[in-house]
Amino acid sequence: MKKKLLPIFAMALLTVGYSSVASASTGTMTKEEIAIQEQQNQDKMKKEAAIQEQQNQDMMKKEAAIQEQQNQDKMKKEAAIQEQQNQDKMKKEAAIQEQQNQDKMKKEAAIQEQQNQDMMKKEAAIQEQQNQDMMKKETAKQVTKGEKLPNTASNSVIMMALSAGLIALGSVFGFTRSKIKA
Repeated sequence: MKKKLLPIFAMALLTVGYSSVASASTGTMTKEEIAIQEQQNQDKMKKEAAIQEQQNQDMMKKEAAIQEQQNQDKMKKEAAIQEQQNQDKMKKEAAIQEQQNQDKMKKEAAIQEQQNQDMMKKEAAIQEQQNQDMMKKETAKQVTKGEKLPNTASNSVIMMALSAGLIALGSVFGFTRSKIKA
């Protein structure tokens, strides 16, 4: 807004100054008036140049301040993002460590349980074996205490020949049987 108004005011002042000088003079100006007018024009130009320079400096300061603010904001954001990433990484590592500890404890508990079960099975098998051995010994003692059974097996050649004859006779009658039609 100031940039637009400044040239307008300058032109208005120059126009008013020129028209007032032009209307007041009869067309000829003295050296003093020309020097004063040139001095006034130089003063105006110096003022305008100073104003323009001031505006340029103000604009550069504002741009530098904005740039600095943007840089600070960017650094803050990057620091916040880095901090968040570090926190997330630490949380993940802690969760992984916790999971590994839980898995390790579960495995150790399962191994311990399996060892206990194996030990109990072995003890039960040993106890069962001992019980069976004791029962075998007791039955062996009972058998030796009672009377011995007679030996009924025959090793005689006559008995073997008689059995072979009976088998042959049964085969003859069995295979020669007549079939009855119904």
